[in-house]
Amino acid sequence: MSSTIQGLPEGSIVPDAEAKRRLDTGEWSVTSLSTFLDDAVVKYPQRVAAVSVDHHGQTVREITFAELDEMSRRVAAGLQARGVRPRDVVTVMMTNSAEFLGIVYGILRAGATYSGIPITYGTHEVEFMTKTTGTKMLIVSRFHGGRDVVSTAIPARVRDSKGLEVVIVGEPVGDAVTLDSLMCPADAFEPVPVDPLGIAQLAFTSGTTSEPKAVMNLHTTLDVVVRGWAAHVGHDSLGQPMRNLVMSPVGHSTGFFWGALLTVHLGGTAVFVEKWSPEVGAQIIHGARITCMVGSPTFLIDLLRTAGLTREEADTLSLIVVAGAPIPRPLMAEAERALGCAVIPAWGMTEFGIAVSGRPGLGNINRETDGVRLDSAEISIRDPEGAEAPDGTEGALWLRGTGMFVGYYHRPEATQEAFDGEGWFATGDTAVRDSQGSVTITGRTKDIIIRGGENIPVGSVESLIFRHPAVTEVAVVGYPDERLGERACAFLRCQAGTSLNVDELRIFLTESGLAKRYCPERVIVVDDMPKTMSGKIRKVELRERLAVGAYAQPSGTVST
Repeated sequence: MSSTIQGLPEGSIVPDAEAKRRLDTGEWSVTSLSTFLDDAVVKYPQRVAAVSVDHHGQTVREITFAELDEMSRRVAAGLQARGVRPRDVVTVMMTNSAEFLGIVYGILRAGATYSGIPITYGTHEVEFMTKTTGTKMLIVSRFHGGRDVVSTAIPARVRDSKGLEVVIVGEPVGDAVTLDSLMCPADAFEPVPVDPLGIAQLAFTSGTTSEPKAVMNLHTTLDVVVRGWAAHVGHDSLGQPMRNLVMSPVGHSTGFFWGALLTVHLGGTAVFVEKWSPEVGAQIIHGARITCMVGSPTFLIDLLRTAGLTREEADTLSLIVVAGAPIPRPLMAEAERALGCAVIPAWGMTEFGIAVSGRPGLGNINRETDGVRLDSAEISIRDPEGAEAPDGTEGALWLRGTGMFVGYYHRPEATQEAFDGEGWFATGDTAVRDSQGSVTITGRTKDIIIRGGENIPVGSVESLIFRHPAVTEVAVVGYPDERLGERACAFLRCQAGTSLNVDELRIFLTESGLAKRYCPERVIVVDDMPKTMSGKIRKVELRERLAVGAYAQPSGTVST
């Protein structure tokens, strides 16, 4: 495959001279992400690359690397035939499936930019995201479970747009193009030059506190992220061969990075779960001989506390990676005991896939922190004046490195606001680093609760609450108080048939060693927590519910 180094995308925070230096020194590779598949098909042509499992837990399709390679070329040829050119944007809104893998590698082969939309999103998000990216083609699953995605999520304005073509995966709709009719013979594909500085992915931030922004991840930055993390944890720790449970939505970066890219890079098998449920997840882990999984704490909590997964049922499982949302610290040891495998933390963002991670063998670093930085990442923890905070002191977390995104698409003001003059990115998280270099994420800068002039350690309080046997999930948020400025409210999801009130929780926490002034002064038990697609609890929505009085406050729930 030939190589033509085109320039950085418009709005890149990385200067041209710095990009050239990184390419010249090998910090960035002259590569396309499609080379992951090129390498895998040479080594393992007949190995199963992807498995589709429906919401009942039944396998509905398997494809080998040779078949995946052919499908990707057919998709790429079809994109070219319909006028998609290198650096054009193709948006995919699909259920978790083997077909997704063929489509996304077809997009990358054609030199186009992939942008994902989670399958559960609605008309507002679809219209906003396709308009923001200037999408030339939208590839969408017809159904997700029993939901007709096309009729419920794709607005007529999008379907009828002259500048955007909609392609249906599954049952056709009217005269719309289907995936089968899009694909052309594999030998019709015209290879395109490697474009390492091209945008491989436009990924939207979760938008929990503001309007979502499209993150520009290049081929070369994602190559750094995927290869770097695989080397950090050790290829063998993920299974030989790797069989990866992909339960995070493929429209979200977690599913794309660690389902589509990592699995193919390592020549493993991606087992795509169409629709998550704890029981189906446990069934697949046993039946599909899963060796590893990467996802938010919610998935692991579901497997342990709802499905009751044990080592006997998960005897091939070698590594669980807990990422994408704040981790209740007791969960790590609980999972180790129950499942008898390595359980490690990982922290990253849409803007930098994984920058801090545990790895097998780190003991309490895995159980009590978020791990250590990757070689490709630099970490700075700063005090309120912007100076480097001493070890053991909480501060604002800043990040820099060769795996970092290069800016927000068509949002130069947001890009400039997010970076300082030396290329450091303000993550919006708070963290503590110890003298051994391990990093603990303590919360979001906007999650800080200041009660009577004193900061409440939200992360520590949440982890203690999670130790209560009745609690399945917890989120602590602040609410206004005339006297103290703010007080803390704990939202809880409890085990079936159990509940917890504020007095019971206070007794438990103080007996566990927490200062009374840190104890939540309201407790609200809910059936479900509002979450982003990555599994993060949307605390902003919980605060909004409190602000509008969505929950009646029982007498006696607030102490002074």
